[in-house]
Amino acid sequence: VDTIGGRANVEADIDEFHVEFGGLVQDTHARDAQYSEVLSGDLRRSSRVAQPYFNRVLLGRIVVTKSWDSGLTFTSATSLGDRSARDQFDASSRNMQLVGYQVRRTSTSFAQEVRLAKNSSRGRFAWVVGASCETAMRRPARSVLPTRRPSWMKSPMSRTARQCLVKPRYQSPESWT
Repeated sequence: VDTIGGRANVEADIDEFHVEFGGLVQDTHARDAQYSEVLSGDLRRSSRVAQPYFNRVLLGRIVVTKSWDSGLTFTSATSLGDRSARDQFDASSRNMQLVGYQVRRTSTSFAQEVRLAKNSSRGRFAWVVGASCETAMRRPARSVLPTRRPSWMKSPMSRTARQCLVKPRYQSPESWT
């Protein structure tokens, strides 16, 4: 199994805004899966076809914040993710030709949140108001591999979308203690 990747995070003050950038990438792949079967004995398996796999994850984010002397704070957070994976399995029976079954999965996600908050230990009210949205998309595909050139059977793509509006939350000074 080979795994390689890294992550980075950078913060900067640009004009009156505090900005954070972050990212991650990781690739994992193997020429053959690492597992054993109970029926095959200790640390053995009976597959006749190699079962390679590959997985890649990419993540990125940016957070922008601005604070004012009045106690008002604006925050915007955005993230993006992408994942792709490919697995191959031995689908042969003991008295049949060699058959492989391959699965490809890709997914993408995006999220955005914006909020405005007022934090004041001496003021009359403390509050927060904001909104967020999130979307995710999955695209699976499958193939039977009796030959070297797979014929992909695409599964239905699924998409999820969510929006949220954060209602204002007020706190009276009596509840701060």
